[in-house]
Amino acid sequence: QCDNEFMILSLGGAFLALLVIGLAKERDQIGSVVKYGTLYGAGAGLMNGAANLVGLWTYYYIPISAASPIRTGVGTVMSFLVSWLIYREKFSKQKLVGVFLGLVAVVISQIG
Repeated sequence: QCDNEFMILSLGGAFLALLVIGLAKERDQIGSVVKYGTLYGAGAGLMNGAANLVGLWTYYYIPISAASPIRTGVGTVMSFLVSWLIYREKFSKQKLVGVFLGLVAVVISQIG
């Protein structure tokens, strides 16, 4: 019961704070912000909620000590792939080695 109240208060507080900041900073373009920001915010919120739900399901079926590194590794891979495939970012050799070493660390943590 307390968990739900905490979530409501924290999300409600974050919503109100961001609403006030958004209205103060973007009052000249409020129509455009409402039109496009609502669509973007709803999409981002749905995707974030889906990711959290999958994470909770994963923790239900797999021990947290195993699921958490896997989730972190998958998040890293997805961020890398989205940056590379959708945003066409160019990665230096050093960044590619860093991503690879991070994935190797996740695999090694699951083996040992």
